[in-house]
Amino acid sequence: MRHFAQLSLAVLLAASQLGPAASTAHAQQADNRVSLNFVDTDIPAVLRALSLFTQRNFLVDPRVKGKLTLVSDRPVDSGQALAMLTGALRLQGFAIVDVDGVTRVVPEADAKLQGSAVVGDPRPAPAGATGAGRPPAPVPVAAFAKGRGGSSGEMLTRVFPLKYENAANLVPVLRPMVPPNNPINAYPGNNTLVVTDYADNLERIAAVIARIDVPSSI
Repeated sequence: MRHFAQLSLAVLLAASQLGPAASTAHAQQADNRVSLNFVDTDIPAVLRALSLFTQRNFLVDPRVKGKLTLVSDRPVDSGQALAMLTGALRLQGFAIVDVDGVTRVVPEADAKLQGSAVVGDPRPAPAGATGAGRPPAPVPVAAFAKGRGGSSGEMLTRVFPLKYENAANLVPVLRPMVPPNNPINAYPGNNTLVVTDYADNLERIAAVIARIDVPSSI
């Protein structure tokens, strides 16, 4: 089975290099679990193969160049393959952004300008719904990304409406958790924080805010 999985991805990679007709012929392989074995491989070649396997359309910025090493010790599904890909790209300073059904691969510094999805807070609990000392559960932002076909390594913009704490006061508290190139801004008008970062880190930030933004215990 492992040998077949490796062969399947090899066929997908070969098909991606042969052209559209070959790619269509091997589209049925997309749902199989495969072992990844890309060693020092050009990024475009990896993306062509994983485009077939994950059923995603990649649009690659011309500045995205270099080689990737992407190896799995056991067969993975398409979601795991995408997570590994985003992680490997992230280590080289590139990011994935989903826009209108197209997955753009861009330099990390540009990801926040490429139309990253905006995640609001879907839990505007009525006043008094949460007991004192019991912060609401953080929204699983990474799960949101996966639910829309993305991964925890996807670049997103998250809006955090605060109920008790002052948004401006939280910026210096949270700034060390956010990479210097990614923005975190406070809007005093509606006491809201807006943060652009990777989905997995936004989930960590949400957990911290949920524990800070609670009624004062005086």
